[in-house]
Amino acid sequence: MKKMLIFMIIVALVLIIPKGEVFGQSAGIVSIDSISGERGDKVALPVSLTGNTYNIAGFFVPVKYSMDNLILDSVSFVGSFLPGNFAGYFSEDLVEDAVVISCFYSDYNNLTAMHSPNGLMGTIYFTIKADADPGNFKIDSVYNIIDYGVGVGVDEQLIYLADSSGENTYYPDFDPGSVLVQVPTGIEDELNNGLPSEFSLAQNYPNPFNPTTSIEFSLPASSSVTLEVFNVLGQKVDELANGHFSAGSHIVEFDASEHSSGVFFYRLSSDQGIQTKKMLLVK
Repeated sequence: MKKMLIFMIIVALVLIIPKGEVFGQSAGIVSIDSISGERGDKVALPVSLTGNTYNIAGFFVPVKYSMDNLILDSVSFVGSFLPGNFAGYFSEDLVEDAVVISCFYSDYNNLTAMHSPNGLMGTIYFTIKADADPGNFKIDSVYNIIDYGVGVGVDEQLIYLADSSGENTYYPDFDPGSVLVQVPTGIEDELNNGLPSEFSLAQNYPNPFNPTTSIEFSLPASSSVTLEVFNVLGQKVDELANGHFSAGSHIVEFDASEHSSGVFFYRLSSDQGIQTKKMLLVK
C-alpha cells in the first residue's frame, strides 16, 4: 500500500510539473529492444536513450510488462552511460505490473549534470515463466491515469528526464519493445524461425567512433554471454554484457567518454565460442 501511494504521488508530480523544454533542443527517444525466447529462458532487454541534447541529472523510466508470463530478475547498469558519481536504481511495482528504472546523482548536496547523455540507460533481465503463454508480450511505458477534470482514464507515458536544478523535466518519445514467447512444436524447425544460423560478432558501428559505438552479436541458441573491452596492453577497461541471452541478434552500446583515443579490442565469450574484434576511438 505504501509503495502504491509513493508511486501515485510521483505520477501526480510528473503530470503537473512543467516540461521546461528549450526551443531547438530535444529529449530524444527512449527505446527498448525486442527479443524472443522459450519457456524457462532468461532474456536481456537493453533500454536506450538516443537523440537527447539536454544535460540531465536524473531519469525516471517506468516499464510495464506481463507479470503473468515474465519474472523480473534484475536491472543492470553495467555498460550504461551513468558516470561513477551517479547511482542507478530499480523497484518493482506489483500493482501496475511494472519495474521503475531511475538514476540520481550520488551527492544531493553537490548536484551536477551529465552532458547530453545518450546510449544504454540500463538492461532489464527477465526469466520467461515455465507456464508462459505463447505470444508476443509488449514491454511498454503507458499508464491509464484518471483525469479528474473529465472523470475518465487517459493514457499517459510517464518517462521523463530531469536537470540538476530540479525545476525542469524533459519528456522523450518512447519506442516499446517486446518479448516473443515461442513454444517448441516437437518438430525441428527447418527454417529455424528466422534465428541466426551461427554464432557471430559484428564489427562495431560507427568505426572509428567518438565517443559511443554500437556492437551487435548473434546467437543461434540461448547462451551465457560476456562482452568485454580491452586496451592494447590487454587490460580490461569495460564489461558491456554479462548474463544469459536468448537466441537472436543483440546490440549493446560502448561509451568511451572516459577513455583516451586509441585502439581497443572487444571480446565476445559464450557457450558457443569466443570472437574478438578491433575498434578505433578518435577524439
